[in-house]
Amino acid sequence: MIRWTLLGLAATVLAVGGVAYASGGNDNNGDKAWAQVNPNGGSPLLVKAQGIVSVSSPLTGVYCLRAASGIDLAQSAPVASQEVNLSTTLGLVTPRRVGAPNSSCPTNQLQIDTWDASNASTLTLVNTVGFDVLVP
Repeated sequence: MIRWTLLGLAATVLAVGGVAYASGGNDNNGDKAWAQVNPNGGSPLLVKAQGIVSVSSPLTGVYCLRAASGIDLAQSAPVASQEVNLSTTLGLVTPRRVGAPNSSCPTNQLQIDTWDASNASTLTLVNTVGFDVLVP
């Protein structure tokens, strides 16, 4: 039990640290795009966003984010973390490289997967984990 708690804490620290590192030295205008997404039970909503114009969920726990015209998501290293205030499940959030093989999203959209982390031995995709994403 302690091991899984520490694993969860470490993942959270790394996610927050990754966002801080990715945005280090940039003011808000230096980031290509960012968004806060409410999973809304499978009908996701953009709560706040800059440079991201829409979000959809073709499968449970899979989110596709479309950028505004002129923003190339393929030339970045997006980072994402759970937004606890928009979640009903302890979760993990994983971005996929734009255009990656076997993606569930169109090739020009960013895919974010959300996982139920309450039972680490059987991770499953869920639509109950809100998230923040930053595209530096």
